[in-house]
Amino acid sequence: MADTITPNLGLTLPAVGETGTWAGEITTDLTLIDSAVGANTAAIAALASSGSLTLTTTGTSGAATLSGATLNIPQYAGGGGGLSTIVVDHQGALAQQTANGTDQVVWTTTITGGIPAGAGVRVTATWSQDTAPGGSIYPVLHLGSSAQTYMATRNETGTKTSTALVMNNPGVQNAQMLIPVSVMSSATLGGDVLSASTGSENTSVSIVLKFTFSAPTGALYTPKQWLVEWVK
Repeated sequence: MADTITPNLGLTLPAVGETGTWAGEITTDLTLIDSAVGANTAAIAALASSGSLTLTTTGTSGAATLSGATLNIPQYAGGGGGLSTIVVDHQGALAQQTANGTDQVVWTTTITGGIPAGAGVRVTATWSQDTAPGGSIYPVLHLGSSAQTYMATRNETGTKTSTALVMNNPGVQNAQMLIPVSVMSSATLGGDVLSASTGSENTSVSIVLKFTFSAPTGALYTPKQWLVEWVK
């Protein structure tokens, strides 16, 4: 029976009954194992020291790779339909806020490394309007410095969960759509009239997503949850 080779590290498995060549083969095998373990140890150490992980989505095939503190997951072609997602950021409830009539920044997320062409993120925000605002409310999702879309329009009290998509146009990273998808309210079924908007932000570099809330001075509201997910 001839020697065989393992599929991952290329280790030699000596044939049963073989004599005379084991020393060289074992030395080679142990060297390969040591190199593989050393590479993984260095990557883990780099990640631990940095305290953060950068996610990239280069390529459309092949295995995901971890190089230092950078995790690359290729944009695989979908096989089962629908959307696949990876969580980018998740932030929980904040203390009750008092509106002051201006845009108050509630949550922010930096998309490190930008957004690939044709890809985007799904943003879900939940908040409660604790007192009757006595006027219009403006919960707004911002991309970069200028692109934005409203995430709700009705001003009744109660809890709302609003979801929006921020998607780059196919083939480019400097034109996108901001699309409100749904609003769920504990007070009213439906009723929010939302429209998609366009943006021209450069998403080839890191870019900031931001949720702001504006209501008449004195109105009380409580941010509940913020979730940002990659979408392809």
